[in-house]
Amino acid sequence: MTGKRKRKLAMPDTLIIVASVVLLVAILSWIIPSGTYDYQEMNINGRIRNVAIDGTYHTIDKSEVTTTGFLGFFSVLYRGCVEAADVIFMILCCCVSIPRTAAVGIEMGLQGIWPGAPYLIFVILYFVIAFLFAKDRGTALDKVGKILTPIMTIILFILVVKGAVSPIGTPGAASVDNAFVNSFLGGYSTGDVLVSFLAAGVFFDSIKRKGYEGEAFRKAHVRACLIAAVCLAIVYGGLLYMGACVSTEYTPDSISNANLLLSIIRSSGGQIAIYGLCLSVVLACLTTAISQITAVADFYETATHGKLSYKVLVMIVPIVTTIVASFGLDTIVSLTSPWFSFFYPITLVMTILGIFEKKIPNDGAFKGAVYFTVIYAVLDLPHEYGFGFLDPVLNHIPLYGLGFGWIVPAIVGFIVGLIAWKGKGRTET
Repeated sequence: MTGKRKRKLAMPDTLIIVASVVLLVAILSWIIPSGTYDYQEMNINGRIRNVAIDGTYHTIDKSEVTTTGFLGFFSVLYRGCVEAADVIFMILCCCVSIPRTAAVGIEMGLQGIWPGAPYLIFVILYFVIAFLFAKDRGTALDKVGKILTPIMTIILFILVVKGAVSPIGTPGAASVDNAFVNSFLGGYSTGDVLVSFLAAGVFFDSIKRKGYEGEAFRKAHVRACLIAAVCLAIVYGGLLYMGACVSTEYTPDSISNANLLLSIIRSSGGQIAIYGLCLSVVLACLTTAISQITAVADFYETATHGKLSYKVLVMIVPIVTTIVASFGLDTIVSLTSPWFSFFYPITLVMTILGIFEKKIPNDGAFKGAVYFTVIYAVLDLPHEYGFGFLDPVLNHIPLYGLGFGWIVPAIVGFIVGLIAWKGKGRTET
């Protein structure tokens, strides 16, 4: 008679662990005494921040705080994502966006002209250069704007003008269905919108440091944005035209995006054009990395109330990102693309709401649109990792099949919030 086999202990699923931790914290919110600090507004590096006053911590009655009830247990995830969005973005920068600039710059830029270039050595060199540009917060963007960006822009202008003046073919029909949708969703993986949130803060601080205030500040940043928009339109419009000239020669299954771009540039300008393209890719990635390192170091200096200085943080961030970037582009993309797909709808909704901020009558519309979008993004995240158990539900959402399933939840949330907060007005920021 054989004895009973002992069951081996197995590690629970990650989602079970997360849910258990959330449940435990929800229970503890009823048990652990509640407390708070007194806060004061302070000007830190040109920004008004609410800073806790040392020594003012005091307990408060449970009736004055919101404990986590049964329904609250199911809402803490999206509320946490919304309230900690800036922290999450900074973590994404350190672990995803900044390392990815190095991987793209080296694998698609440097190794495009020097296939045998040692990857790890150049990752280290890449972040040493980024540190040297970013170490002085006051001049970081000046160096980028006066040195790196003009070189990159001139190279790209030459490439697209050459492609437009001497086209390599006749523009044809798109070789993919829904070309706009395909390109738009492909842009999720670049992280450009997420990065723009961070770069904008650094950009505005740089303008203020030059003495621009009030109307002068507004005019300065509007002019800069218009110049950037025109330059980007010329570059991407030119690349779009060059791509259309070879659309009948390639299909998405026959060539990768990187090799397609290299093939177009080589056909247009030969090997010297390839050198120019690869250099511009490296410069584009490097300028992005510098602005993000500056933004992350500045953010955490403020978050720690100066206990970690900018000079220390601007050294720590490149070290962390170097370690992550050493895993290579394919690994970074495979692990992070689903998270870009998670954050992009939220970021786009926040961007649209920000553009029309003055037209929105109350805070509820903001909150409703963002909350509903976060809920959608949470439900869609398993699909991005290949788990389709929620697909039968999500497929009923209009536009989901096209990749724009977040639009309807955002609109519904906007309307619900608008009605729920009717008459309460806006909180001035």
